[in-house]
Parts: sequence; C-alpha cells; structure tokens
Amino acid sequence: MRMLAYAFLILSTLSTQVRSEGFLPCSHLHLLTPAHSELRNDRIRAIIGRVIQKARYPLNGFELCQIDWFVPSMVVTAIEPRAVYKILLPTYMERMSESEIEGLAAHEIGHIPLMSTMMNRGVRLEVATDTQAALWVGKDTVIAGLRALIRYIDYFPEEDHASVIEELEFRVHTLRNRDISQR
Repeated sequence: MRMLAYAFLILSTLSTQVRSEGFLPCSHLHLLTPAHSELRNDRIRAIIGRVIQKARYPLNGFELCQIDWFVPSMVVTAIEPRAVYKILLPTYMERMSESEIEGLAAHEIGHIPLMSTMMNRGVRLEVATDTQAALWVGKDTVIAGLRALIRYIDYFPEEDHASVIEELEFRVHTLRNRDISQR
C-alpha cells in the first residue's frame, strides 16, 4: 500500500545538543528529510506536548518541524547519548481540529515503543502503531487523525489517492473493531 512509502523512520547516530526543558530546536541535520523549518504554531505545539506527556516521554527529546510535504512523519535524528525524535508536520495540519492533530501526533509517537519490532513493516506496523496511540489518546482521536488525512488527500500525489484512502480506511476499520482495553 502506497501510504507506507510516505511514512518513514530513519535511524542515524548524529549528535544533537539537548536542552534541559521544552522542545529541541528543529535542526537541519538530516539530508534525507524534506525541507523543513521550526514549527511555530503554539496551538499545535501545545497539543503535541500533551500527547508526548501522556506517552511519558520528555519534551526535550523531540523536535517539532513544519514541512511542505503531504504526510506527517517521524525521524530519529540521534541515538547516542539519547534518542532525539524529529516530528515532521505538514503545513495543512494548522487547519485540523485538536483531536485530529492529537490523533496523528499520537500515531507518530506510537512508533517509538514499536521500534524493536520493525520487522513487522507495512500495514501491520501501522495498525500496531495506531493501537499504541489509542492507548494514550483513545480510539476516536486516532480515527479522527486518520480521517483527516483522507480529507486532505489532495495534498498527496494524485496517482496515490486510491491506495492511500484504501489503507487509511482499512486502518480505521481495524482500530474501530480492536479491543485495546487489555493491552
């Protein structure tokens, strides 16, 4: 499914200076990421900060970056001495509701505890990540984020619309029918 080709996770051992409080500045150390800049939208920063806290990660382990690209992504930009996660957010997310942003952010952050299971690539990994995100913010919120990507499908390459919608609808259906209370 084409959606998976757009969500990427790149591991590297670049060193980044970590500040003791708040988010890290959006660095430009990764040559493989789309052009990006510091996310300055305070509303989105606050929403993502709450999700990071629900997931029990330190804010100073994350960079929040804005991209002129079509899909939210997360990149690991440093592993030693501590992992630093760069969250790349499309500019159109500024028009999304709080629950949509929260759901998409929780999904991206949900990749972190599943990194050791990266052999389960593809839609299975995305479904597992959706499930992890739902533990933090609830199924309805994650579903709202997935549906927002469908609503903003015009930002994706036209030739991929059908396959992206198919994958997102599959993930919505799977999450809606999954019992997450016992995880």
